[in-house]
Amino acid sequence: LLFNSGAFNYGANSVARYRPVQLSLLAKAQGNPVIVVQMQYRLGPLGFSASNDIRSEHSSPSSTTSGDVNPNSTCGNFGFVDQIHALEWVRDHIHDFGGDPKNVTAFGVSAGSASIHYHILTGSPLFDRAILMSGSAPTLGPLPFDLYEQAWKNFLKRTGGFEDLKTPEERLEKARALTPQEVIQGFTSAPLGPMADGTLLPQLWSYNESQQLTRCKEIILGDTKIEAIIMDGLINAIPQAKFPDIVHNSMKDGERFLKAFGFTPGMEQSAYRDAMRCF
Repeated sequence: LLFNSGAFNYGANSVARYRPVQLSLLAKAQGNPVIVVQMQYRLGPLGFSASNDIRSEHSSPSSTTSGDVNPNSTCGNFGFVDQIHALEWVRDHIHDFGGDPKNVTAFGVSAGSASIHYHILTGSPLFDRAILMSGSAPTLGPLPFDLYEQAWKNFLKRTGGFEDLKTPEERLEKARALTPQEVIQGFTSAPLGPMADGTLLPQLWSYNESQQLTRCKEIILGDTKIEAIIMDGLINAIPQAKFPDIVHNSMKDGERFLKAFGFTPGMEQSAYRDAMRCF
């Protein structure tokens, strides 16, 4: 089950580089055939906006009789709920495709990797193993509710026309009449992604306490080399000749730092880029 990347704001399971067919063929060639499922979920403000206005129309935390997540139990995290529904679909229907609902591995990169960690933090992940590539909590959230409330207020102000609306119902009605493009434009600077709502995801957790036992019993955790290409804009803005001075001015043992990440005097620009990506 593949969770794709995109910082919870962009991306799609149709992006060619994920190549589920190639992965399936490789697995079959190795004598370990797999069924690859790629999920799609709501992104950006369409999937992760939250506010007291939205909270006002949702019921108190609850579950369905089957134990599945009730979408009304959170005032945000709608994209995360989409993921849970996809996992439930695998549980209920993968046997129709020859799969084993009791033998599920979830894997993803970046935001997809963090998503898998979130599902483990809920205490009831619907998979047996996890492969986390370049992403985990809390480096990519979950974030506190106050950030989402402020983003909502900024959205109302940025979009305009909400000044005279006095009730949550009026503001939500007007917001829902906007086009998806207008909603996305209004949230340009918002930090959006899974929220620490205390219902689906914990508000606080400690590194020194043991994670409760869950269905997920095995984890592979690591980084991907290509992940750091998102930093190339910053890399290009820092001239190679100036970087060692910046390092030495920032720390006592700058030479050890430069050596650790492979920075050498007069290195090729491509090598400098790779060293910066590594850093």
